[in-house]
Amino acid sequence: MARTANSGFIEMIKQFKILESLKHYPKELSSKGKSQLFISAVVALFLGLTEGIGLMMIIPLLELTNIESGASDNQIVKAVQEFFTFFNIEMSILSLLSLYILIISFYAGLKYYKNIINVNVIQYFTHDLRTSIFKSLSYTDWLFFTQRSMADLTTPILTHVNQVSAGITKLLQIGATLIISFTYVFISSLISIPLTLLAIISIGALGLLHLSLNKKTLNIGISDEGHLKKFQHVVLEHVQGIKTAKSYGAEVAQNIQFSDISNRLILNNINAAKISSKGESILMIGGALVLSIFYFIAFNYVELDTAHILLMIVIFSRLIPKASSILKMYQSLLRFLPAFETCLELRSEARAETSKPVIEDYKPLQIKESIQFKSIHFEYKQNVPVLNDLNMSIPVGKTVAISGASGAGKTTLIDIALGLIEPNNGSILIDGVPFNKINQTTWRKATSYVPQDAFLLDDSIKQNLLWANPNASDEAMKSALIAAAAEGFTSKLPQGIDTQIGSKGVRISGGERQRLSIAMALVRKPQFLILDEATNAIDQTNEKTIYANIQQLNLTVLLISHDKETLLQADSVYKLKNGVIN
Repeated sequence: MARTANSGFIEMIKQFKILESLKHYPKELSSKGKSQLFISAVVALFLGLTEGIGLMMIIPLLELTNIESGASDNQIVKAVQEFFTFFNIEMSILSLLSLYILIISFYAGLKYYKNIINVNVIQYFTHDLRTSIFKSLSYTDWLFFTQRSMADLTTPILTHVNQVSAGITKLLQIGATLIISFTYVFISSLISIPLTLLAIISIGALGLLHLSLNKKTLNIGISDEGHLKKFQHVVLEHVQGIKTAKSYGAEVAQNIQFSDISNRLILNNINAAKISSKGESILMIGGALVLSIFYFIAFNYVELDTAHILLMIVIFSRLIPKASSILKMYQSLLRFLPAFETCLELRSEARAETSKPVIEDYKPLQIKESIQFKSIHFEYKQNVPVLNDLNMSIPVGKTVAISGASGAGKTTLIDIALGLIEPNNGSILIDGVPFNKINQTTWRKATSYVPQDAFLLDDSIKQNLLWANPNASDEAMKSALIAAAAEGFTSKLPQGIDTQIGSKGVRISGGERQRLSIAMALVRKPQFLILDEATNAIDQTNEKTIYANIQQLNLTVLLISHDKETLLQADSVYKLKNGVIN
């Protein structure tokens, strides 16, 4: 027996530790949100007082209807009489009922106001949390993304934040219900301290009965967090690889995988419902038992007049359901806590690896002589160099090509050139100035990058160009399309550059996607252009046109390619092998 009590106490301590994460909820609120939360708490206090006053109206009503006999020496009755005397109104059934309606109307108005405030708090809390995670991810180092799956990054923003929103809803409801419950306890303590203590002890006992269920609910929440990430991962992979999946006839296997993870989520929801229903049954039976004991003791062992006993019964009849609802809401809150912790953890990790901030007020960079890679050394893993003492120079206005087998370090070289990662040793010199002395924003504004897999928005061709350069004029967009040998096919589309191209440009061909991607890079009017296998899906005629146009623009170009014909477009060609330039 002692062991059971001790384990229950330990479990309660553990759950209090879990609640430590709740302290982050107020911290996530903006100054406006905190003020609204304070107002909500004050309104909840007035709601409790108003409800309490409404309950105490029972006593004068009982006196006037002769249910309670004897002289009117009741303090509550005297207070109500003084109130009516102050306003020169005779206390009667009609006046009491009118006052009661007025109190309830005031209560309803307060409750409406509190609900609106709470909705604002919840919505802005959700918005601020989601935005802060997204912003932290936007400015974190590139390596951070290479070490995590897409689902790890998207699930907190798309799914977990909504669970957090549900959690704060429960938290606000718990807070409001607690305030009203404390008001009940305060009123009942003015009438009978022994009965009030009995109520508190009874509610505490019901809470202890809930501890084991709370642990199970928390475990379901932790399981939810993992399943939702897997669910998101499966959906993203399926949608992104749908063409390959169809070509392989892999639809059945993917459907089985999706169904499996969906079933796990269903089982979690069913188990959570079972636990909730079990808790509700315990509270219902326990509440009835406690109420019965309370009634028995109140009528047989407590010396109170009938009116006060009836008031205590009414208060306790309301207090038990409120206590039960607090326990149920707390149980629901526990299920959402792991999602909140995941959101905070992702944001914290992203902020810990934040790159240099983007500065909007910058001076344009002008490359006059060359871009030099001097003694570049980089390792992802210690003592496993990807680039080793790499030296290379790209004269201004020239095209330098890099070839090499897969895994030779070409992608890493591009990431360093873009400023996405920093070399362990060595540096890039821009006209002799070390890269770390140059403003990152200035450098990236002067640089355009075209990957092998074109990044295109699910929008029109025009909006894709404007995404690359929001200030681009119609003439600038047309010039970029011409330079990328894309003006010909775009002009033949039904709606020209206003044509919608679908997700990742699915409505146009692979070569057309690459040409549009090059146009997006050129519309930015860069000084340094990086092409990573950017023309491998383009026919030779259009490819030669593109490189001829780039040469006329006098751009400094770093070209990555395996294709011999493409390498002929470069002024000089380097071979990268085992992290070393040959």
